[in-house]
Amino acid sequence: MKKLVIIFDMEGVIVDSRPFHIRAWRDFCRKNGVDHLSDEEIDKQTHGVNKDNLKRLFGDNLTEREIEGHSRIKEEMYREIYNDFIKPTEGLVEFLGVLKENEIEIGISTASPPENVEFVLRKTDTKHFFPIITDDSEVENGKPHPEVYLKTAEKMNCSPSDCVVFEDSIPGIRSAKAAGMKVIGITTTYPKEELLEAEVDHVIDDFREVSLDLLNFLRESELSAVKNVLEESDVEKLD
Repeated sequence: MKKLVIIFDMEGVIVDSRPFHIRAWRDFCRKNGVDHLSDEEIDKQTHGVNKDNLKRLFGDNLTEREIEGHSRIKEEMYREIYNDFIKPTEGLVEFLGVLKENEIEIGISTASPPENVEFVLRKTDTKHFFPIITDDSEVENGKPHPEVYLKTAEKMNCSPSDCVVFEDSIPGIRSAKAAGMKVIGITTTYPKEELLEAEVDHVIDDFREVSLDLLNFLRESELSAVKNVLEESDVEKLD
Protein backbone atom coordinates (compact mmCIF):
# COMPACT_ATOMS: atom_id res chain seq x y z
CA MET A 1 0.00 0.00 0.00
CA LYS A 2 1.22 3.49 -0.82
CA LYS A 3 2.16 5.95 1.90
CA LEU A 4 -0.66 8.23 3.10
CA VAL A 5 0.10 11.87 3.89
CA ILE A 6 -2.52 14.45 4.88
CA ILE A 7 -1.98 18.16 4.17
CA PHE A 8 -4.29 20.85 5.51
CA ASP A 9 -4.84 24.35 4.30
CA MET A 10 -5.31 26.48 7.42
CA GLU A 11 -7.71 29.41 6.97
CA GLY A 12 -11.15 28.04 6.17
CA VAL A 13 -10.11 24.48 7.00
CA ILE A 14 -8.63 24.32 10.49
CA VAL A 15 -10.77 27.34 11.36
CA ASP A 16 -13.75 28.91 9.58
CA SER A 17 -12.09 32.31 9.36
CA ARG A 18 -13.16 33.76 6.02
CA PRO A 19 -15.85 36.15 7.36
CA PHE A 20 -13.32 37.64 9.78
CA HIS A 21 -10.74 38.15 7.04
CA ILE A 22 -13.34 39.93 4.91
CA ARG A 23 -14.23 42.18 7.84
CA ALA A 24 -10.55 42.97 8.46
CA TRP A 25 -9.96 43.76 4.78
CA ARG A 26 -13.07 45.96 4.70
CA ASP A 27 -11.93 47.95 7.75
CA PHE A 28 -8.38 48.21 6.43
CA CYS A 29 -9.54 49.40 3.01
CA ARG A 30 -11.82 52.05 4.50
CA LYS A 31 -9.02 53.37 6.70
CA ASN A 32 -6.87 53.68 3.58
CA GLY A 33 -9.35 55.44 1.31
CA VAL A 34 -10.92 52.47 -0.48
CA ASP A 35 -14.48 52.62 0.79
CA HIS A 36 -16.49 51.71 -2.31
CA LEU A 37 -16.06 47.93 -2.21
CA SER A 38 -18.80 45.64 -0.94
CA ASP A 39 -18.00 42.57 1.13
CA GLU A 40 -18.70 40.46 -1.96
CA GLU A 41 -16.18 42.45 -4.00
CA ILE A 42 -13.59 42.23 -1.23
CA ASP A 43 -14.15 38.48 -1.08
CA LYS A 44 -13.41 38.18 -4.80
CA GLN A 45 -10.30 40.36 -4.61
CA THR A 46 -8.63 38.77 -1.57
CA HIS A 47 -7.31 35.25 -1.94
CA GLY A 48 -3.80 33.89 -1.78
CA VAL A 49 -0.82 35.85 -0.47
CA ASN A 50 -1.22 39.43 0.71
CA LYS A 51 1.19 40.99 -1.77
CA ASP A 52 -1.20 39.92 -4.54
CA ASN A 53 -4.29 40.96 -2.57
CA LEU A 54 -2.88 44.43 -1.91
CA LYS A 55 -2.00 44.96 -5.55
CA ARG A 56 -5.51 43.98 -6.60
CA LEU A 57 -7.01 46.41 -4.07
CA PHE A 58 -4.57 49.33 -4.28
CA GLY A 59 -2.81 48.96 -7.63
CA ASP A 60 0.62 47.87 -8.80
CA ASN A 61 2.53 50.94 -7.60
CA LEU A 62 2.95 49.83 -4.00
CA THR A 63 6.56 49.46 -2.88
CA GLU A 64 7.78 46.31 -1.15
CA ARG A 65 8.02 48.29 2.09
CA GLU A 66 4.42 49.48 1.74
CA ILE A 67 3.23 45.95 0.99
CA GLU A 68 5.02 44.62 4.07
CA GLY A 69 3.59 47.35 6.30
CA HIS A 70 0.04 47.11 4.96
CA SER A 71 0.07 43.33 5.27
CA ARG A 72 1.28 43.47 8.87
CA ILE A 73 -1.41 45.98 9.89
CA LYS A 74 -4.23 44.11 8.15
CA GLU A 75 -3.28 40.82 9.80
CA GLU A 76 -3.05 42.49 13.20
CA MET A 77 -6.60 43.75 12.64
CA TYR A 78 -7.73 40.24 11.66
CA ARG A 79 -6.27 38.64 14.78
CA GLU A 80 -7.82 41.28 17.02
CA ILE A 81 -11.26 40.86 15.40
CA TYR A 82 -11.13 37.04 15.49
CA ASN A 83 -9.51 36.56 18.89
CA ASP A 84 -12.71 36.12 20.91
CA PHE A 85 -14.49 33.98 18.32
CA ILE A 86 -11.90 31.54 17.01
CA LYS A 87 -12.54 27.82 17.38
CA PRO A 88 -11.53 24.70 15.43
CA THR A 89 -13.76 23.43 12.65
CA GLU A 90 -16.30 20.88 13.86
CA GLY A 91 -14.75 17.43 14.28
CA LEU A 92 -11.19 18.60 13.55
CA VAL A 93 -9.57 17.83 16.90
CA GLU A 94 -11.06 14.34 17.03
CA PHE A 95 -9.97 13.70 13.44
CA LEU A 96 -6.42 14.85 14.18
CA GLY A 97 -6.37 12.45 17.11
CA VAL A 98 -7.34 9.56 14.83
CA LEU A 99 -4.57 10.48 12.38
CA LYS A 100 -2.03 10.63 15.20
CA GLU A 101 -3.16 7.29 16.65
CA ASN A 102 -2.67 5.72 13.22
CA GLU A 103 0.75 7.36 12.76
CA ILE A 104 -0.34 9.20 9.62
CA GLU A 105 1.92 12.11 8.71
CA ILE A 106 0.29 15.55 8.78
CA GLY A 107 1.33 18.94 7.42
CA ILE A 108 0.00 22.43 6.69
CA SER A 109 0.28 24.43 3.45
CA THR A 110 -1.06 27.94 3.90
CA ALA A 111 -0.90 31.36 2.26
CA SER A 112 -1.05 32.91 5.74
CA PRO A 113 1.92 34.65 7.38
CA PRO A 114 3.74 32.94 10.28
CA GLU A 115 2.04 35.19 12.85
CA ASN A 116 -1.40 33.96 11.77
CA VAL A 117 -0.24 30.35 11.82
CA GLU A 118 0.99 30.74 15.39
CA PHE A 119 -2.24 32.52 16.37
CA VAL A 120 -4.58 29.91 14.89
CA LEU A 121 -2.71 26.86 16.16
CA ARG A 122 -2.26 28.34 19.63
CA LYS A 123 -5.89 29.41 19.99
CA THR A 124 -7.18 26.03 18.75
CA ASP A 125 -4.58 24.08 20.77
CA THR A 126 -3.58 22.06 17.71
CA LYS A 127 0.06 23.07 17.19
CA HIS A 128 1.37 19.74 18.52
CA PHE A 129 -0.36 17.90 15.68
CA PHE A 130 1.56 19.71 12.91
CA PRO A 131 5.33 19.12 12.78
CA ILE A 132 5.54 20.32 9.16
CA ILE A 133 4.21 23.75 8.14
CA THR A 134 4.74 25.84 5.01
CA ASP A 135 3.52 29.45 5.18
CA ASP A 136 3.68 32.50 2.92
CA SER A 137 7.17 33.47 4.10
CA GLU A 138 8.58 30.41 2.33
CA VAL A 139 7.06 30.76 -1.14
CA GLU A 140 7.31 33.19 -4.01
CA ASN A 141 4.04 32.25 -5.68
CA GLY A 142 0.60 32.26 -4.09
CA LYS A 143 -2.17 29.78 -4.79
CA PRO A 144 -3.30 28.62 -7.39
CA HIS A 145 0.40 28.08 -8.11
CA PRO A 146 1.35 24.64 -6.68
CA GLU A 147 4.55 25.83 -4.96
CA VAL A 148 3.22 25.80 -1.39
CA TYR A 149 1.96 22.21 -1.68
CA LEU A 150 5.04 20.94 -3.48
CA LYS A 151 7.26 22.48 -0.82
CA THR A 152 5.33 20.74 1.97
CA ALA A 153 5.57 17.40 0.15
CA GLU A 154 9.31 17.94 -0.21
CA LYS A 155 9.63 18.65 3.53
CA MET A 156 7.67 15.48 4.30
CA ASN A 157 9.83 13.44 1.92
CA CYS A 158 6.83 12.12 0.03
CA SER A 159 5.46 12.07 -3.49
CA PRO A 160 2.54 14.39 -4.33
CA SER A 161 0.59 11.26 -5.28
CA ASP A 162 0.83 10.15 -1.61
CA CYS A 163 -1.02 13.27 -0.45
CA VAL A 164 -4.66 14.00 0.30
CA VAL A 165 -5.34 17.71 0.83
CA PHE A 166 -8.14 19.49 2.68
CA GLU A 167 -8.99 22.81 1.01
CA ASP A 168 -11.81 25.35 1.19
CA SER A 169 -11.01 27.74 -1.67
CA ILE A 170 -11.04 27.44 -5.45
CA PRO A 171 -7.47 28.80 -5.83
CA GLY A 172 -6.33 26.38 -3.13
CA ILE A 173 -7.99 23.43 -4.84
CA ARG A 174 -6.33 24.35 -8.12
CA SER A 175 -2.99 24.67 -6.33
CA ALA A 176 -3.19 21.19 -4.81
CA LYS A 177 -4.48 19.68 -8.05
CA ALA A 178 -1.65 21.29 -10.01
CA ALA A 179 0.74 19.70 -7.52
CA GLY A 180 -0.69 16.27 -8.38
CA MET A 181 -2.57 15.67 -5.12
CA LYS A 182 -6.07 14.44 -4.30
CA VAL A 183 -8.31 17.09 -2.73
CA ILE A 184 -11.23 17.02 -0.31
CA GLY A 185 -13.18 20.27 -0.38
CA ILE A 186 -14.81 21.63 2.77
CA THR A 187 -17.86 23.87 2.45
CA THR A 188 -16.81 26.65 4.84
CA THR A 189 -16.16 29.17 2.06
CA TYR A 190 -17.77 27.85 -1.14
CA PRO A 191 -20.93 25.75 -1.62
CA LYS A 192 -20.65 22.11 -2.63
CA GLU A 193 -21.61 22.82 -6.24
CA GLU A 194 -18.73 25.25 -6.77
CA LEU A 195 -16.24 22.90 -5.12
CA LEU A 196 -17.36 20.09 -7.43
CA GLU A 197 -16.99 22.38 -10.44
CA ALA A 198 -13.38 22.92 -9.32
CA GLU A 199 -12.96 19.12 -9.62
CA VAL A 200 -12.39 18.18 -6.00
CA ASP A 201 -12.35 14.45 -5.36
CA HIS A 202 -14.84 14.62 -2.50
CA VAL A 203 -16.75 17.25 -0.50
CA ILE A 204 -17.45 17.47 3.24
CA ASP A 205 -19.21 19.97 5.48
CA ASP A 206 -16.90 19.25 8.42
CA PHE A 207 -14.44 16.65 9.70
CA ARG A 208 -17.08 14.42 11.26
CA GLU A 209 -17.69 13.18 7.70
CA VAL A 210 -14.15 11.85 7.14
CA SER A 211 -12.91 8.28 7.62
CA LEU A 212 -9.57 6.57 7.13
CA ASP A 213 -11.25 4.36 4.53
CA LEU A 214 -12.15 7.45 2.51
CA LEU A 215 -8.63 8.85 2.73
CA ASN A 216 -7.01 5.59 1.65
CA PHE A 217 -9.53 5.15 -1.14
CA LEU A 218 -8.87 8.61 -2.53
CA ARG A 219 -5.11 8.19 -2.33
CA GLU A 220 -5.20 4.81 -4.10
CA SER A 221 -7.75 5.63 -6.79
CA GLU A 222 -7.64 7.41 -10.09
CA LEU A 223 -9.81 10.53 -10.28
CA SER A 224 -12.41 8.99 -12.58
CA ALA A 225 -12.79 5.95 -10.34
CA VAL A 226 -13.14 8.17 -7.27
CA LYS A 227 -15.97 10.13 -8.85
CA ASN A 228 -17.82 7.02 -9.98
CA VAL A 229 -17.66 5.20 -6.66
CA LEU A 230 -18.48 8.22 -4.50
CA GLU A 231 -21.55 8.89 -6.61
CA GLU A 232 -22.77 5.35 -5.98
CA SER A 233 -22.21 4.97 -2.25
CA ASP A 234 -21.58 6.83 0.99
CA VAL A 235 -18.38 6.26 2.89
CA GLU A 236 -18.60 5.22 6.53
CA LYS A 237 -18.00 8.14 8.89
CA LEU A 238 -15.77 8.24 11.93
CA ASP A 239 -17.42 7.04 15.13
